Amino acid sequence: MFGDPYNDQNKTARMTIIIFICDYTAGNGNPTFVEEVNFAYVFHWYTSLVCMQSVASECIAHDPFSHVIYDLSGLSTLRQNWMVSIKDDERERQVYLNVCQRLAVPSGCDSNAAACVVEKNNDKEVVVIPDIGHALSPPVFNSPGHLSLTYSHGNFCREYGKNVTYSTVIHFICSPDELHQNGLQFLGKVGSCEYAFLWTTKAACPTGDLMSKETCQLTDPESGFTFDLTSLQRTNEPYTVESPVGTFQFNICGKVVNGCFVPEGKQPVEDVSVCKVDKEGKLISALAVTQNYSLSYSSSKDLSLTYKSGIHASDSSGQEVVIRFPCFNSTAVSEPKFIHYESGQLILELKTPLTCISGHFDCNFIDKEGNEYDLSVLAKYRGENWEVADNRPQYSHLRYHINFCRPLNKVISYKCPGGSSAACQTSTNATETIGYNLGSQLNKLEVDNKGTVIVSYSDGSYCENMQFKRSTKINLFCASEEGILRFIGETPECQYIFELDTPAA
Repeated sequence: MFGDPYNDQNKTARMTIIIFICDYTAGNGNPTFVEEVNFAYVFHWYTSLVCMQSVASECIAHDPFSHVIYDLSGLSTLRQNWMVSIKDDERERQVYLNVCQRLAVPSGCDSNAAACVVEKNNDKEVVVIPDIGHALSPPVFNSPGHLSLTYSHGNFCREYGKNVTYSTVIHFICSPDELHQNGLQFLGKVGSCEYAFLWTTKAACPTGDLMSKETCQLTDPESGFTFDLTSLQRTNEPYTVESPVGTFQFNICGKVVNGCFVPEGKQPVEDVSVCKVDKEGKLISALAVTQNYSLSYSSSKDLSLTYKSGIHASDSSGQEVVIRFPCFNSTAVSEPKFIHYESGQLILELKTPLTCISGHFDCNFIDKEGNEYDLSVLAKYRGENWEVADNRPQYSHLRYHINFCRPLNKVISYKCPGGSSAACQTSTNATETIGYNLGSQLNKLEVDNKGTVIVSYSDGSYCENMQFKRSTKINLFCASEEGILRFIGETPECQYIFELDTPAA
């Protein structure tokens, strides 16, 4: 700024604008003139000096279908690099590499490299390629038990007459019997500039934890139980919790509404899910953004919702907010509770019946005559349930969704309650409204004196009169072929009756 004046009427001072742009291959780079506009000379400067440095990336991948988590961080090392022998350009060489972060001991290689190539020369180790890739992105889920990790933007490389950079791809294959040793192999080079490896290891097996990203539902593929926190999302006001370190406002799986107000007025901060406020509800600091959250669960931990302050999931900087949801099997409304706040991590708790997993649905039984039945063949999996329309003219808009031996599966075209609900009622007039739970508890299977197998679910949503809870009864009739589910009627006690012809009976 404040350069020599132009020859205009106002004698406007000239200025220069330099825009620095990341280019891993440019080194220090040089400025390039772009244009002269608005009394300013604009330059672009491509340089590696403004590129994100490879320190470490998130080392977790998750299966978007089963929601199981894979964690390769156990292979990351801080003391000694992994080493594998390769044959490159007809020469015996070695590759040093680390997992999800830069080399532990550079040993002459680039300090930001996650992998490099060396060779022996007269008993002395010589660096051949200082950098064959930076750890800039997390592992990628390819298929169950198969992950891949790519390191990019290594040293300059020439391939097919073009300027590119060296890169490294490591394919991880789950092997329950092998953790570290003997599992890392060199597959070869793809073209001239990409090194490919195969690593067979126990670390590439599922952890037993489940995760879903930026959705308020999470399904356990083993039990079929769906955790669904959608009904906890508030549309009129935020949750508020007092603590020794201040007051926090938050929402579940979404942005805060009518809260986290900017100090100047009653306007809430946009796309904030958790914030710290003063006694008047004015914003002190935003702790988490709406675009970056995940649900996670394992058999040893409560379901938890994690918000991060960065827009991207791999952004490990800044604040992290964890909201735990312990099982609380009661109709009473629970209030959020402050647990802990330290080192940028806020932990809250909200008890709810939505995370209470019911007992196992046992669909094998023997009647008093000694006949054995197995109804598990009637179970539906992933993306579908048994469905039937209400045949009463005044209720023709109602639809019923039922599963056997396991909870209902999530289906995009309608919304049923999550959790252990095995039967629900929805309406075609309100497709965005969550339906009624028609039963979560599988009662003892029975066979009446006519040979009809009776399946019943209890402990559903309260009826409109609040006197009874909704329940479901399904009569199964022995048949040589599978029939369709039929709606029979509804009792004054809100029990919904169905029939099905099936060989399973």
